[in-house]
Amino acid sequence: MAVKFGIQHGANVGALGLKTKDYLKSIDYAEKEGYESVFIWDHLNATETKEVPSCNVLLPIAAIQTNNVKIGSCVSDPYRRHPAQIALDALTLQRLSNERFILGLGAGEAMNLSDFGLDRNKPAKRLRESVQVIKELWKTAENKNTRANFSGEFYKFNNARLQFSIKKTPDLWLAANGPRLIEFTGKHADGWIPTGLNADLYKKNLKTLERAGRGDEIEKACEVFVIISKENPDLAKKIARAGGLSLSLNPYILEEYNIKIPDDMTHDRYYKKTMRELENKKKDQEILAFAKDNIPQEVVDSMIISGSPEECIEQIDVYVKAGVEHFLIEVYGVGRYFQTLELFTREVFSYFKQYK
Repeated sequence: MAVKFGIQHGANVGALGLKTKDYLKSIDYAEKEGYESVFIWDHLNATETKEVPSCNVLLPIAAIQTNNVKIGSCVSDPYRRHPAQIALDALTLQRLSNERFILGLGAGEAMNLSDFGLDRNKPAKRLRESVQVIKELWKTAENKNTRANFSGEFYKFNNARLQFSIKKTPDLWLAANGPRLIEFTGKHADGWIPTGLNADLYKKNLKTLERAGRGDEIEKACEVFVIISKENPDLAKKIARAGGLSLSLNPYILEEYNIKIPDDMTHDRYYKKTMRELENKKKDQEILAFAKDNIPQEVVDSMIISGSPEECIEQIDVYVKAGVEHFLIEVYGVGRYFQTLELFTREVFSYFKQYK
């Protein structure tokens, strides 16, 4: 099976300060170069970010200005919109894009909610329930005579339907990193899109996904960060190590390598802390210093694709062997965004198109 590549517009473009016109330029570039997909992050705010645009405004524009590339959210949450609204928005985007839309959903992050008075309570359970609601309501779009009934902890309705007919509902991908949500993904989703996993943990978690017995029906994706440079690969790797330190604080990474870190220093803080708490630079420095002293360098280096084009190819190939079928790349590089994206396309993407 050929390896697929998509372009994720997430923390990278936020940190690099791309404007809305740059998002659309990047999406147009992906279409012209033959990428499989483009995704846009769905946030209200984020740390280390200059600007966060509305995913729900950009996606329909992307749907209209492209013809072949798949478009998706990476990822939305069930807090800021009722799942009925998410379901209808997804159907509308599916029609606008001529059946190219992918709805990406996750459990949400406190930094993206708490500043606006939204309580991230029981996130995994709420996500599971939201998926069930969305899929029940999509059935009413496929058959106008169908009605949906649901009774859960968070959502309840009777005899409901969406007044929007469609032949094929969108694919639903879940950003699941924990074992229970990964197993749920294996049973109910069309795609799996974890982030912050190295190849070893991806391979291990893939076994959990496949235990549901639908392995051939699920797109195995992975969001990865890429810092690439032809002229200065050592600088690219140096930059990657700073980001790799942060990503290696993922509790599942720490557990996999039996690394002991205080709970308030793990990557879980992004899901539990407010923006004000996360923007505490002194605390950040303490956490990264602690991580540097306690997390092996080989673990840190395994978290981000970095170095020369040849080195990036080797590292991506490790993920391919671990089972990744569809990469969502967040390009940083050493230099301007579009220069780096062009380098990745010409030297790495073209390699896998030709040889894989």
